[in-house]
Amino acid sequence: TFVARMMSSSRRISVSRTRERPSSSTWMPYRCRTAPWVTVDGGSINYVRKAVELIELAGSKVRTCTPVLGVHDNGDAVAVRTREGVEHFDYVVLAAHADDSMAMLNNPTARQRALEVINYHPTRATPHTDPSVMPADRADWRSWNYGRIQTGGSQRSWVTYNLNALHGLSCGTDYFVTLDSPCPIREESIIEDISYRHPVFSMDVRRLQSGIHAINDEESRVKFAGSYIHSRSEEHTSELQSR
Repeated sequence: TFVARMMSSSRRISVSRTRERPSSSTWMPYRCRTAPWVTVDGGSINYVRKAVELIELAGSKVRTCTPVLGVHDNGDAVAVRTREGVEHFDYVVLAAHADDSMAMLNNPTARQRALEVINYHPTRATPHTDPSVMPADRADWRSWNYGRIQTGGSQRSWVTYNLNALHGLSCGTDYFVTLDSPCPIREESIIEDISYRHPVFSMDVRRLQSGIHAINDEESRVKFAGSYIHSRSEEHTSELQSR
């Protein structure tokens, strides 16, 4: 079995709206309902290494930096084309975004084409140390902070994770991860800029999810896995539950 996998991190958050505090931007701290933040000792790379270890112990091989250029279901086997050539497998699991999976698959069935309704939205994640994207009053800081501002005649919103609170950091520097900030983040405080894409759960997608597991029926040797399959789309662990 060949698995085309696009790695991502897993995290869990809880939210409950309480109040708005007007200022140059509006902040909505979340404080009523809390839940433990699940982390992995040593960082998420450790569970990736563990997964690789188990795969290799089973006699399989993990190939990184090997883009899949095409997948073709021949009926009695599946041909996978990479820069190294074409190889054949009994089954293939496409564990990637729905649109990326469909782009790899050369001959999707009519049932698999239903995934074409799923669109994706770009997200910019910025780890940094600039507190200007947090509420002005430090007493209002929470693990999960949602802000919004009027700019250019439209409302823009953003989310900032307070990593010191989430991970129990005791260092003297405040670390944050901000998503899609419309407010400038000081260049010297930016640790990295990371681009992600998230599925857009429209009503069409919600209707599709009620019977989405049918795409993994016996009609094809190509199977799908991803967070878009599971109806509990608010959890990043949904991709694991989709398998």
